[in-house]
Amino acid sequence: MQKNRSSHKAGLPPGTLIYVGEEKAEKATATVIRYNAENAEVITGDLGDVTPLLPKEDGTVTWVQVAGVHDLSIIEELGKTCNLHPLVLEDVAHTLQRPKVEDYVDYLFVVMRAQHPHDEQISLILGPEYVISFQEYESTLFDAVKERLLRGKGRIRKLGAGYLYYALMDTVVDSNYHVMESINERLVELQESVLEDPFAETLQGIHSLKGEVFRLRKAVWPLREMMGKMQRVDSGLISGDIAVFYRDVLDHAIQIADTVENFREMLTSIQDIHLSSMSNKLNDVMRVLTVIATIFIPLTFLAGIYGMNFKYMPELEWKGAYPAFWVMVLGLGIGMVWWFKSKKWL
Repeated sequence: MQKNRSSHKAGLPPGTLIYVGEEKAEKATATVIRYNAENAEVITGDLGDVTPLLPKEDGTVTWVQVAGVHDLSIIEELGKTCNLHPLVLEDVAHTLQRPKVEDYVDYLFVVMRAQHPHDEQISLILGPEYVISFQEYESTLFDAVKERLLRGKGRIRKLGAGYLYYALMDTVVDSNYHVMESINERLVELQESVLEDPFAETLQGIHSLKGEVFRLRKAVWPLREMMGKMQRVDSGLISGDIAVFYRDVLDHAIQIADTVENFREMLTSIQDIHLSSMSNKLNDVMRVLTVIATIFIPLTFLAGIYGMNFKYMPELEWKGAYPAFWVMVLGLGIGMVWWFKSKKWL
């Protein structure tokens, strides 16, 4: 798909709302889940039906899930309803952001990248008694969180908006695991094939996987810094009993970043093995060709001598000259092959 480039924003004032990302024809959707400790309800409909529900100060938490940030009218409407800063709205619509966290006192703003089912930017806003999530695509990424909310599983209904915010961030971070599993399987296959068949197809696989690891590293490496900053944010939106859960997300982010670095080292090692295998195979071929050429040098010399038309060449008059010539040629060739093998050159 064609992408709207960041260059389209050049020269425009900060906070100008322009969508930067893949062009989409489908309509953006907004879903609202309102819940408290006792019950939860899902509200769907037009944005005009959704925004009056946000925010509430009656102990009910409201989660607005937006799928499709190419529809700028939804972003603008939510910005007005929740009094969001224009720079926040700009970052939501700009889908090439680096993962980050920003504290706007009244709310927290986080940008992350998810890998389920494809790479996309996820923007999350935590306010008093509400959470807004912005996704590029409509997907099943947060379905497990929805199910926990609607069924009242665990503590998610009891710990308020801060815990929901954690659950969404944890889901985004954990979405990297299935990509990492796929990369790990392909790395194992490459390790096996690089020794058996170190040719062009293997090299193409290495370069393809290198590109995927690079994109994954670009998405997950800033997570450590971002989650570390989350630990230092002094916000009343996240209570002390919830902050411990954010440390768990930081641990996951560190683990993922370290694993991606291991992938890079493994790919470099596989590439070195591939080059060494190619070099060894080339050396084997050159050794065989050199041995063959070396064997034929004296044979060619003998054939050259007896192929000359000298009139007075005594061997030409002998009756056994021809078989003697072949005995000498075969003996010389076999002797050289034996000698090369004794030297372990063959």
